[in-house]
Amino acid sequence: MSEAVLFETSRLEDQTVLAVRVVRAGDEPRRQFSEFTALAVLRVLRKQTNRDFAPTRMTFAHARNSGVREAGRLLRCPVEFAQATDSWVFPQSVMQLPVVSEDSHLLRVLKAYADDLLAERRSATGLRSMVENHLVTVLPSGRVQAAVVAEQLGMSRRSFTRYLAEEGTTFAQILDHLRNRLALRYLEDERISLQQTAWLLGYSQLPAFTHAFKRWFGMSPRRARNQPSFAASA
Repeated sequence: MSEAVLFETSRLEDQTVLAVRVVRAGDEPRRQFSEFTALAVLRVLRKQTNRDFAPTRMTFAHARNSGVREAGRLLRCPVEFAQATDSWVFPQSVMQLPVVSEDSHLLRVLKAYADDLLAERRSATGLRSMVENHLVTVLPSGRVQAAVVAEQLGMSRRSFTRYLAEEGTTFAQILDHLRNRLALRYLEDERISLQQTAWLLGYSQLPAFTHAFKRWFGMSPRRARNQPSFAASA
């Protein structure tokens, strides 16, 4: 069990999408972590099925201005960077491959143990943490309204607001703090343009991001990027 990433699977017609979403990634660069994870997961899947196959396509949340063709050659599929999340798209036939070391008894034991861990985690994790984790996955889509997030978490807007108030916060404060933290991380990576940064944070226009950044730090993001010592002092 890891608090660092969330793995999600979804079905898209005759394909399966495996998405990896980093939770509370902090300010460290993600490129090496993401690309290493992609290669490691592919290797594990091939070993577990004893089959050689390639994804239909892959996406990465980080930007890459060079070596794109080489990345595609190593991963043996089309690769897109500066996307909403890290993801691997597989033909459904791959997902139906049997695991060569399958052990149904061990699976039942591990599943029961995992269910217990998840029950403990839900009881110990506050709503704020759940909201932050969810927002990380949907920020680029722009669907960051409180009512939408409350519905996706299975709550009414009124209950959602009340429970956050009991934890001493509001949805707007959580969203603002998360954007503030992620903005610093993206700003350190010069491969990510300011326009891409605005999009990754859920702003439809660059001026809206610039206005928020000035409110947080008293200067424009462009000026902050030109000051090497800014991130360390922020």
